[in-house]
Amino acid sequence: MAFEYRMVSSVDEANKLADEGFELFQIVPAGQNGGTDRIYLRREKRRGATPGFVRESNSG
Repeated sequence: MAFEYRMVSSVDEANKLADEGFELFQIVPAGQNGGTDRIYLRREKRRGATPGFVRESNSG
């Protein structure tokens, strides 16, 4: 089964992707150097979807 993955660093982003059919896959806490937790989400790959990630602009 093929999955599509996304990584986010905030609960708000995760909630938006959940509305698009993504589910929580794994949470990786910040390392020794600090930074933010990484939240990985996945959903079943849709037919016709291109592989990889798409960079989207947050500007409205």
